[in-house]
Amino acid sequence: MILDINTEHLPRMSIQRFGDLFGLRMVVNSRDISFAPEMRLYARFSGVYVVDRGGLLGVSGNGATHETAIRAYAANISGKEIVLDLYASSHSPVFVPDLFYDEEG
Repeated sequence: MILDINTEHLPRMSIQRFGDLFGLRMVVNSRDISFAPEMRLYARFSGVYVVDRGGLLGVSGNGATHETAIRAYAANISGKEIVLDLYASSHSPVFVPDLFYDEEG
């Protein structure tokens, strides 16, 4: 028996466009600089949680700059299921495409 293998790739989209599509707000917070300079900032969409093993996780991306933190966040949520509004009466998970940070905005 020959196994038919079909490789599918996630659609690509900028994290800015993804946020606009769902009306999300990007939040970048800072930590005490003595924590670790390369992790001084962390980025996330406000109110967004990743569905993981039946639970919900708050996920962020770390970086020394806004751009590196947002890039890390995009990588951390790409290909995952997320919940956009946890406290809405009905919320359904959204599948995240392969996100990238667009320097042009």
